[in-house]
Amino acid sequence: MFNSKATEFLEGRKRQAHLWEEIFTNHPYRVVWFHCASLGEFEQGRPVIEAFRNAYPQHKVLLTFFSPSGYQTRKDYEYADWVLYLPLDSPWQARRLINLVRPEMVLFVKYEFWYYYLSELNRRNIPVLLFAAIFRPSHLFFKPYGGFYRQMLQFFSEIHVQDKASQELLQSINLKNVTVSGDTRIDRVAQIASTATPESITTRFACEDKVVIMGSLWPDDWAVISKDVQQLMTCCKFIIAPHEISENFLQKIEETFEQGSIVRYSTLLQVGVEGIQRVRALLIDNVGLLSRLYVYGTVAYVGGGFKDGLHNILEPAAFGVPVVFGNRKYRLFREANDLLAQGGAHTIARTGDLTAIIRKWLADANALQQASNICKTYVKRNTGATQKVLTSIQSYLVYPLQS
Repeated sequence: MFNSKATEFLEGRKRQAHLWEEIFTNHPYRVVWFHCASLGEFEQGRPVIEAFRNAYPQHKVLLTFFSPSGYQTRKDYEYADWVLYLPLDSPWQARRLINLVRPEMVLFVKYEFWYYYLSELNRRNIPVLLFAAIFRPSHLFFKPYGGFYRQMLQFFSEIHVQDKASQELLQSINLKNVTVSGDTRIDRVAQIASTATPESITTRFACEDKVVIMGSLWPDDWAVISKDVQQLMTCCKFIIAPHEISENFLQKIEETFEQGSIVRYSTLLQVGVEGIQRVRALLIDNVGLLSRLYVYGTVAYVGGGFKDGLHNILEPAAFGVPVVFGNRKYRLFREANDLLAQGGAHTIARTGDLTAIIRKWLADANALQQASNICKTYVKRNTGATQKVLTSIQSYLVYPLQS
């Protein structure tokens, strides 16, 4: 009653209950089905979906989501023929959907394990791949009482994992069909960085100044770093992008600045060319722009490290932008640990830490360039996961890749 996402979770499925029959009853298509839990998993799966679409234009793509946040954001995704909610897992639903869709292949992204869907697909000998997966010793699959969960892993035709440690964990429970492919997100951010073009109005704002990009911020991050922003305002500009665009949070950020020194992106044109250059902070009040703004960055602060989990630090790294983030919720992210160890990233624990790190980098051009090179090299060295998954797909489908 009081949770809008939970309401959409239920109501969205009710609205679509009839669509499955309308779309798929006696359909003539060759369908490959991709499933993502939410928006984060979609971004992980996106490079593979788009590579598949280009390689197999004769197939139709069904994309399903478990979460409203994924579905609502990507319901009009151009590379999918249909975008739908996945009905809740049950023996009846699994039989019904698979009877209707008749997929040639099903691909799950990273973290999705639905017993009845998987067992029914396995029973019908329909290939099922899991890709961009990562496993840890704490997962139920590796517990003495995890037999039910281990059985689900047996239903996959092949599992593509991000790292060797995940492969070794799966091999320890006698899973042989495991391939280390890497992180498909890296292919995506590398593609964005290689095709990003500056936009004139933001270029006027950035001008020749050093710019700190603050991406995917939560109020928990702002509580720690807002005073640092005030300290750093004389030596750099800021592009600030909250994780969720709420009016309350936008206003809270604006209160940190003197009147006229911060402008919302939606009103930037109203300031005029000369006024734009005097502005010290640009507040992003829309969704979907952040990944392209890192082209302007000197240093990035990425949010989530003081909240539920670090957001995407690969996006700034792909542009060669060194990264800073909170020190509480990052250890589960391989790229964060790797870049910390190599010197392309730093963590902060309290107010004042961000000021010290950024001033140190700005005062030492060689150190800043070295950190930038570390980030770029890390992304470049770890691309290629998408092609590995696509090659695996090719081995299960009747027709080969388009030349």
